[in-house]
Amino acid sequence: MNRSRALLSLAVAFLVAVPLAAKDKKKEKKEFSNVFDAAPAKVYDAAYKYAQHHGKIQYSDDKHMTVTATIYIPGGKWSYRKDYDCTISVEPMDGGKSVVNVVGVSTTKRATVGDIFGKSVAEEVVDGIREELVGKK
Repeated sequence: MNRSRALLSLAVAFLVAVPLAAKDKKKEKKEFSNVFDAAPAKVYDAAYKYAQHHGKIQYSDDKHMTVTATIYIPGGKWSYRKDYDCTISVEPMDGGKSVVNVVGVSTTKRATVGDIFGKSVAEEVVDGIREELVGKK
């Protein structure tokens, strides 16, 4: 009887400690920002090239600075590729800045490991555009 109580208290302590550790880890996650310190034309060019390199462009409009594409998000070691149908739009802001909006839907019905533990697909796309823009300089 005493042994089963010890195991039960150990299990309860484990179940309480794991979510608390995960909560602290979530706080460490850096803040997501879709604002760029570059002119809209440069950001749109980077978004277009990102869509070219990481997917298939279905429609683009230079005048309205939008790209509609299927983006292929790699799944990594423990997951499979996720196709993401989205529209990427670039809008100007004050001070020569730009904001990127990503609206879309995953074409894969199954959840990936990245869906559960990683960044959202929109964050992946914005980070990819940011890398494309930095690579341009």
